Amino acid sequence: MKAALIIAHRPTREGRPISVQGDAIGHVHSDADLVKLLQQLGLIDPQQFLDDPEWIRWEGGHAHCYDLPRASHEFA
Repeated sequence: MKAALIIAHRPTREGRPISVQGDAIGHVHSDADLVKLLQQLGLIDPQQFLDDPEWIRWEGGHAHCYDLPRASHEFA
């Protein structure tokens, strides 16, 4: 399988960083934000590519999740 063109990196406080072919292009907070960002780059109907691993690789969390992971601390 070839490398994905778009990387949705681990969520941060600023949102989920997105890079295209290694270049950082912004942060998104939802699928709608990601679709809008990709449309601005000229990708036609980017919604169809969100679950295609040849187009987008989701790193550091589940696909379509944009919130920081919650710390799982148990206090006794």
